[in-house]
Amino acid sequence: MKIKTKRLSFLLLAAFALYVFWLSLRTVARGDDLLYCCFYSLETGFHVPIPFNSIWELPVSLFNHYMGFNGRITPHIFVFLFDGFLPRWIYALANAGVFALAIWVLLKMAGLSTQRWKYTLATMLVFYIGLFMLVDPCMSINYVWSGVMCGGLLLAMKRLNEQEERAGFGRMALLSVAALLCGCSHEAFSVPLSGTMFFVLLRHHKAVKRQNIWLILCFWIGTVLLVFAPGTLSRAAHSNVGGGFSVRGAIYLLAAARMLYLALIAWLLVVLMKQKTWKQLLRENEMLVWAIIVGFLFSLFIGYQNSKQMYGVNAFASLMVLRALPSLSAKWRSKNMWLGIVSVLCLIHAGMVAYYTEKMARNGEIALYDESVDGLVYADVVEVPSFLATHMSVPREVFTLHQRIHYEQPTKPMRALPRVVKDVKSGKISVPAEGRVLTAGKQNYLVVVPATTDSVEVELTDHLPWGKEIGKSVQTIKDFTESDSAFKYYVGELWNHFVTSQTAALHISK
Repeated sequence: MKIKTKRLSFLLLAAFALYVFWLSLRTVARGDDLLYCCFYSLETGFHVPIPFNSIWELPVSLFNHYMGFNGRITPHIFVFLFDGFLPRWIYALANAGVFALAIWVLLKMAGLSTQRWKYTLATMLVFYIGLFMLVDPCMSINYVWSGVMCGGLLLAMKRLNEQEERAGFGRMALLSVAALLCGCSHEAFSVPLSGTMFFVLLRHHKAVKRQNIWLILCFWIGTVLLVFAPGTLSRAAHSNVGGGFSVRGAIYLLAAARMLYLALIAWLLVVLMKQKTWKQLLRENEMLVWAIIVGFLFSLFIGYQNSKQMYGVNAFASLMVLRALPSLSAKWRSKNMWLGIVSVLCLIHAGMVAYYTEKMARNGEIALYDESVDGLVYADVVEVPSFLATHMSVPREVFTLHQRIHYEQPTKPMRALPRVVKDVKSGKISVPAEGRVLTAGKQNYLVVVPATTDSVEVELTDHLPWGKEIGKSVQTIKDFTESDSAFKYYVGELWNHFVTSQTAALHISK
């Protein structure tokens, strides 16, 4: 029976890894991943696309990135590597392995058996609900990979503290480098863990071996390198980071810490079942509670209102949920029924994510543009339900198209038109002569008609994608570029690729 149980746990992990591999392979590149295909220059940053000439430029680009943009050294080594050099299938394979490893790390840190399929399935469900990240390289590597690295380091330190004999020089050297790299991985993990390690040394220093104290120091050095990186400080001075405490920010961050509420519900059930008291639960999860407090206070202090900033807090809260599972399963006779219900719901959700990922990969404007000979594309925007957005990469069409042109410098012009334009050209749909805005159902389309090399007639309706209302008007592109820098940023870059076409269009959503 144990062999069958162990085999089923392995099959569950293998199926989960295969799902992540497929998603990673099919996700359309967008956002920051297009930036990291390029060399980062201290003079121009990512604004001017500079293709990599060789892999030896990666360390220089990484150093420039640290000095001018971001202090997350460890994850961005891999981001630059996978986005700038290696084929997508290698990243998809590595990402699938790390996601499966994340389940194993959570099981070990929660003290659950890795050979019991019910615990494996429950951990996968908790991960999928609260910690499943977009599978783009930038997202997965910055959050999931960083969490796995930090979790692996903590498991190694725990084992080191439990062993009677001292670790050898070679092993300590490797662990020291690992601690340093984990410290400068992601602030959502390194800052809360650094604060918790300080608390451990303050309260339980006699129980901590000297070798682990050295590893804690290495981790702290990495955290300092991350938080006080020149690029981080420069970014904080010119962005919404560093805004300080605000009631609105506190409410936003509390709302983003969704796994914390699931943990409190799990604890409440444990207490109501008289398995443990609140005091016992707090004592057993003391380090996790401290990590959550430090992580929340740090995010509140820097004033960065982004749900991803709570990823570390959600990870620590997920461990609290998993640690409560043995107590819940001791008296909860209907646990199998609820495990089955949640599994079915997550499978339905995962199936929808896979469906829309495949649909965007096959019908998206970028994918069709890559396959086209002359750059002329007829496509519809794939509308994705909002409850799937946190599990898949949903392109912002105008921004993504602009980035693709700007950073990849294609040789063929970009001419992205809605399918309704194709029908207009074939005579199936008539358009008023005085208007250039096409309406198809609930969707409106902005049609750009080239006039000369320095002007273009544009008619806008409703709202532009970045939320600024322009109103209905016909003007030249010169008028727009002088009055609206945002319009210049998007349309100005696209204009050079529109001059060779008779008609071009971008999608406008109501």
